Order: sequence, then structure tokens, then C-alpha cells
Amino acid sequence: MRGEPLPHPKTASAASRGRPAVAVVGAGVAGLTAAVALLDAGIVPTLFEAADHVGGRTHSTDEPWLGAHRTEWCAELVNSDHATMLAHIRRLGIPTRDRERVVPELGELCLLSGESYATADALRDYDAGVRAVVEAQAAAIGMPASWTPAGEAARALDALSVHEWIERHVPGGHDSRLGTLIDLGYTIECGVDSRRQSAINLVRQLAGLAPGTFGVLGTSDERYRVLGGIDQVPRGLARLLPAEALRLNAQLVRIARGANDRAVLGLSVDGERQEAVFDHAILTLPYTALRQVDLADAALDERKAAAIREFGYGAHSKLQLEFAGRPWSAAAEPHRCNGTTFTDLDLGATWESTLGDDGETSVLVSYLGGPLAAAAQIAQPYASNAEPQVARRAQQIVAQLDRLWPGAAEAFTGRATLTSPTSDPFLGASYSCRLVGQHTGFDGRERTPEGPFHFAGEQLSPQFQRFMEGAASEGMRAAREVLEAVA
Repeated sequence: MRGEPLPHPKTASAASRGRPAVAVVGAGVAGLTAAVALLDAGIVPTLFEAADHVGGRTHSTDEPWLGAHRTEWCAELVNSDHATMLAHIRRLGIPTRDRERVVPELGELCLLSGESYATADALRDYDAGVRAVVEAQAAAIGMPASWTPAGEAARALDALSVHEWIERHVPGGHDSRLGTLIDLGYTIECGVDSRRQSAINLVRQLAGLAPGTFGVLGTSDERYRVLGGIDQVPRGLARLLPAEALRLNAQLVRIARGANDRAVLGLSVDGERQEAVFDHAILTLPYTALRQVDLADAALDERKAAAIREFGYGAHSKLQLEFAGRPWSAAAEPHRCNGTTFTDLDLGATWESTLGDDGETSVLVSYLGGPLAAAAQIAQPYASNAEPQVARRAQQIVAQLDRLWPGAAEAFTGRATLTSPTSDPFLGASYSCRLVGQHTGFDGRERTPEGPFHFAGEQLSPQFQRFMEGAASEGMRAAREVLEAVA
């Protein structure tokens, strides 16, 4: 899906004469959501994207699999409380699969130091004082969209790392199974060593757990899979826009405030520098990408500038492996499961991407976060087993899986893909993660507009950081800001 050449800069506002001229930068889920919301309200935006395709971290592949599979390079699953994403899926008529209804007799596997740690045991340990601490801390700090300003309790908790929190509040600290599981879960999920992460990351997620339940990542259920590829969502949203609204291969290189406080965008289009002027601009780039943009003339508040410079981002590595059959569901107890595991082995967390698919093969994800993921990155952001580094990495992980599920090595088809997001020049990282002090340290300015500039992206979501829902809901919020500003 290719866009048209950029209009002459003077035509940017004339393109929708009588209506505000609005730009959206970044055609990932956040930018597309914002653009469609503006269109629904009667404003035709101009959507700029640096890459030659829409989707950002939401893109799919059917290679190199032997089976008829379509899998995800990055973003994959949708939770049952992801209202904006589910609304997109319904609007576009995209089929989904409820993963909870597939092989319900098989559960997840948690294996620490070679021993199974059952959910019932984790629940018992969590209820032995840890739940009360989480609920008391959540009540003390409140759960606002941002702390502006932050109270003493929020600042104190934000000054504590996840690692320190576990040592203080989990009986036995990291010598306990629960402490080990929590540390492992947040290192993998957030992509940052637990010693660098704010403890508020953990309290926010665990505070939503209902009595009598436990999940290391709180209420996240990753319940729905989009059949046929998650890239149907961004492609479908892009098709709702007029063809002339989308400009691909247009990379943002500079922003400035122009006359009458308008937004001036400097863009590189196929190597040619161009400028366009708008009444408002929504910037949906990851802050890692925004750091590469010249902001000198944007007149940003210092706390906003600090957030862009310093906001934490994680490292993740997503290895997908194809197998004949499903070695995990054919394994003997206690290792028999549905493919979803948390272990302290070097394979990180796993899940079956093709759960419920027909056919003779399946695809399992091995997902690393933090230092192990950083070490596993390769120069190509999206590569298959045709690359020797991917083939070697696949064999290393399959050897570990064979210890869990004997026969896995024999069942491995040799087909694999590896995602290394930090190598993507338009990303430079995987997903955001607030470091120690970063929930309260920016005084909420990371989300607020700056003159004609508005900001969106998963990194700004108070509840759904790292999820597609975070991107979608923040894109919707930024669109509402613009609509309120021009009303």
C-alpha cells in the first residue's frame, strides 16, 4: 500500500479548506486509530509513515512455514479488556479465535529450578501477605492516568525497583518461588532488568486481581488471536482513509513551531527534504524514534523533552519455531501443557501461536526479555532460519525444549523466525518500560500536548503499556484532544 507524493507545503491547510489541517505521524496502530477517529469526526488528516508499509510493530508473515500458518513478527494477542482493539476488529469484520476455548483441559506450565510450581501454590503464596501489600500500596498511590503532581506515597514507591520490592514484600524474597516467578515475569514482560524497573509497574498490574485469583502479570489474559494475521487491523484501518491521506516513505526529521503557533514538520521523502505546515500534529512515534528528530525549535517543556530523552524501553527477542505435531500436549505429566510456559531456562516464556489451528504442524514462540534478549539480537530485525544466526539460535532453544518435552528436537521442522526489534531503524527498541522514578518524575508531561503538537503511542498508556490496546487507546485520546482544540 503506497501513498502519493507529498503536497506542496502551502497546500497542507488548503487540502481541507474550511477545516483544520491535521497531520498524524506514524502509521502504526496509534496513528491509524487517531487518523480514523479524526475522519469519523469529519476531518481528513494527512498520515505520514517512514516505512513503505503501514502497521509499525503489527505485521504478519506466512514464511518460512511448511504448514499453512500466518504468524506475527511482533504484536500478537488481544486481551478481553482491550476495548479499542476489539472495536476495530468488529468494525473491520476480522475473525478471531478465543484461545481459552481451545484444549481447555490443558493448562500452563511454570518450571523453576527444574520443579513445577502450580498456579494453586502460587496463589497460596500470594495470599500469604503479598496481596494485602499490593492492595494497600495501590490504594495509597491511587491509579491516575498520570501523577500530576505526585504524592509522597507514589514517589516513594516509584523510587523502589521491582527487585527491591520483591526483597521487601515477598516472604523469602528471591529465594522463594513466588519471588523468582515475579522477577522472571516482569523481566520478560517489560524487557528490562528488574533492578532498573519502577515497582509501580508491578503494583499497577497486580492490583487488578480479583480475590482468589493470581496471575504474575495481573489480569492480562491474552485471550484472542486474530485469524489470518494481526496485520489485517492496520491494513483495514488504512483502507478506511482516502488514498491521498496516506504518505508512505515520509520520515519525520524535524518539528518546529511556526507562525500563529502552527506545527511545522520537516520530512525526508525518498531522500528529499520537504516541509509541511499544519494546525495540529499528532506524533505517535516511539520515543526512541522521536529522539532522532530535531526538536530544537519545537519549544517543548523541559519535562516533555526529558521524557523523550530518557523514557525507558526494553529489549525483547521473539523466536518462532515450527514442529510436527505438538510435543507439549503429547508430553508426560507434569510437563504436559498447552504450550504456555514460564521457566528460568534460557528460553524465557513460551506459547503456541497456532493454538487451535488444523494441520500437521504447529508454531511455538520462545519470548525473551531483558539482558538475555539484548544478547540475542541480530543485525536483521526480521529474519528466518535461512540466516545462520537464526538457525543456530533455534537449535539451542530446541535442545532446551527437548528437556521439557522429549521428542521436541525430532519434531522440529528446522523452520524458524527471529524478531530483533532493536535492530529496526524505525524502532530502536521493542516496547516501553518505565524505569525507577519515571512514573512520577515527568509530572505527567509525557502525555500532555505542547502547543500544536499532540503525543500518542503505547508508551503513554497508563494501563496498557506494551500492548496494541495501549497504542490504540492513546491514539483515540490524542484525536479527542485535537477535536476539542478545534471545536
